Amino acid sequence: MQPDGSLATTPHPALLGSALTHPHITTDFSESQVELITGVHSNADGCLQELTEIHQVVYRAIGDELLWAASMPCRLPADDMIPLGRFGKSMEIAEAVLWLSSDKSSFMTGHYITLDGGMLAGPNPNA
Repeated sequence: MQPDGSLATTPHPALLGSALTHPHITTDFSESQVELITGVHSNADGCLQELTEIHQVVYRAIGDELLWAASMPCRLPADDMIPLGRFGKSMEIAEAVLWLSSDKSSFMTGHYITLDGGMLAGPNPNA
């Protein structure tokens, strides 16, 4: 969440790793809302210790943004401005890899290709 109480619309921080595969940090309904996951503990102290460590990692990665602890979301922008967490399907990734390994991509060299469903580009201003 932004310091003014509104939903942050920044992409999932790269410093937190992949929201799809990280065992403790993923995203909620919005790509910009992190969700923290602890393991199973036999006592509250162990759970609080793990949650504290996860919080510390997250706060180091989110800059001046804040974590929203309530189950209901903070002040939201218009629906078309919320970056929904859409994970790519394996076939979408496979098709990109197949194209990159084909002769059709022979003219392309030395580039990074971001397969993030448009998160890096931001909301569609025409939506």
